[in-house]
Amino acid sequence: MVLKKTPNKSVKLLLLFLFPCVVYLHKTCTDLSKLSLVHVGQKLENKNKIQSYIVGGLMTCARECLVQTNCLSFNFHLTSGLCELMRIEADLSTLVSFPDVAYGSKIDWRKEITGPCQYTDCPPNYKCLAGSNGTTCVLTECGLPLLEYGINALYNGTGMGFTAVFTCSGLGIHPENVSLTCSSTTGRWEGGRCRKVASCEAVKDCGPDYLDGEYWLYPMIYGNRQRIKIYCFGLNTGNPQAYVSLPVGNKHYFPKYHYLYVGSCALNDNYYLSGESVFTKIGLNVDTMTIRSQDYQFTQVLWGINGKYAVAADCVQRPSQTCTQENYGSFKINTTGTGVIIDRTTKWVLFGWGSAQKYFNRDSDQVIEIQCRGYCGGCQPESDVKLQVDNDTVLDDNMADEVSCSP
Repeated sequence: MVLKKTPNKSVKLLLLFLFPCVVYLHKTCTDLSKLSLVHVGQKLENKNKIQSYIVGGLMTCARECLVQTNCLSFNFHLTSGLCELMRIEADLSTLVSFPDVAYGSKIDWRKEITGPCQYTDCPPNYKCLAGSNGTTCVLTECGLPLLEYGINALYNGTGMGFTAVFTCSGLGIHPENVSLTCSSTTGRWEGGRCRKVASCEAVKDCGPDYLDGEYWLYPMIYGNRQRIKIYCFGLNTGNPQAYVSLPVGNKHYFPKYHYLYVGSCALNDNYYLSGESVFTKIGLNVDTMTIRSQDYQFTQVLWGINGKYAVAADCVQRPSQTCTQENYGSFKINTTGTGVIIDRTTKWVLFGWGSAQKYFNRDSDQVIEIQCRGYCGGCQPESDVKLQVDNDTVLDDNMADEVSCSP
């Protein structure tokens, strides 16, 4: 009598994969009731899916999971042949009942069924392909999609070309949906990102409960990450405006004195250019961080008229004649306590006739004093005055409010 040796489990699996079946039960090549490696009528939920495609049978589906680094388990639909590769391994409590499907765990299957790939270890997001020249690791997915401030991601897989949609949420975050796509070129999730509130218009859009006041904004010019303290004005209007509050008023002075042709320095109370005023807030275009130099919404006029921000001028000098120094035009900038300073590259240039710079002192990053004269003329910024973040000044969190947008 000849005794037949019973093949072990791994040999059985290899035979099932390599040789066609005579009798097909659904899309698999064996009687599943005799295969203890799968849980028939149960599946792992799709939120853990890497990708899916139609294959020829259960063994092929198991092999696909074994050659993909990130795959830890799979669902195989018995009738359709749909193979769903999953990135986590389930325990029995996480499986759900589902007809005509079988669940398998990668750890229960032997690598021998992958042929040459059993000897190849690929990095995360790659799969092993066997060819006539050996094996190759090929990028097949992007891993779990992640987005800063993004929650409730919706996606059907993480393979090349798949899309994930996030809801943006959090303090200072626009409540919007952002899509990412798994790039076949880079193997990374690419697309938009959750935006922080960057303008007073955005504060207004966050809800009617926001009143004029100080808010933390995150300008796009700083990558939407660096915060600045901004006073939003007109939030109940269709065109709210941004301002920087100045704890120390910034003073403009254009004297009443002017040069007379007779060679004297005359006082004229009605001289149409003269005036003295104090800026308590300066208008700001947040997108460019440039000052609106002729925004006088928060300017206190002491006498006469307002003057442009950061401009010092008068009418007290001709080339051979001067009035006294205390009568020259001046402007004093002071951004102490604002968290911003005048951009260090800002240049002042002469304008008008007979103009000259009498005194200029940038005594610190926060304080700039300018005194210029002319007939009529003085000095002014070469271009729009730009602000930059004062990295040496740390403002308390409670000096402004973070905006919490309602979805």
